[in-house]
Amino acid sequence: MTTPAWLPDKRYYEYLNHKIRTPGVEWDTWRPWDEWTYPDEVIVWLSHLIEKQVPHIRNRRVLDAGCAQGFISLFCLHNNASYVTGMDVRDNPLAIAREVTELAGYSNCEFKTGDVQGLEFQKLCDDHDTVLIAGTLQYLTDHYSVLRTVAESKAQTIIVNSCTSPVSADSQPVVEWSLRPTTQIEEADYNHPYHPTQTELFIGQPNHTWTEQALRSLGFTITYSEIWQFGPWIHYVLTGVKS
Repeated sequence: MTTPAWLPDKRYYEYLNHKIRTPGVEWDTWRPWDEWTYPDEVIVWLSHLIEKQVPHIRNRRVLDAGCAQGFISLFCLHNNASYVTGMDVRDNPLAIAREVTELAGYSNCEFKTGDVQGLEFQKLCDDHDTVLIAGTLQYLTDHYSVLRTVAESKAQTIIVNSCTSPVSADSQPVVEWSLRPTTQIEEADYNHPYHPTQTELFIGQPNHTWTEQALRSLGFTITYSEIWQFGPWIHYVLTGVKS
């Protein structure tokens, strides 16, 4: 199967995933597996999140909020973003992001420590055209405030990718709340922006309907909306453009 042109060389994505689970691996001694390719479910996900969003990425300054190890930043760079800033609350994932984007030959990017629920987020939003929030919204406690920060900034576009359980995937706007140990979250999800000093977090997963209504109430026009299922989870991507 030929890798779609909008996906970067699979070696960088494969190495990044190895680096997450085996921090000691080094590019100079690591060897990719020739038979490995992007999984079909990953291509479906990235098609909604990247391929269909290229008009909001190409030649735009993109803020990857809650970027973790920077794989979404890498995809934006590959699709000709003029500049990408990744931010995350943890330093270790940012080090991986810097390494992989440098290996891929990109210099028009930077990765900063920061919290999407903090004051620095608004400053960064003002400096970018598109704000991409992928895999982060479902781990926050004040979702509306984060979306409002983007709405009140100079950024023109917001792209939200999140997930929820099938129980919440209905026509009613729902935030599914749960108290989860941070150790459990760390093992289950490498992208979770947990605070390392906390043992538990009370987090909420807003469903597609909640997020869409929130964006509309903040003045965004919804230009893209897609829902699909991976395993037990309902995933969605919403794109909002300021009217």
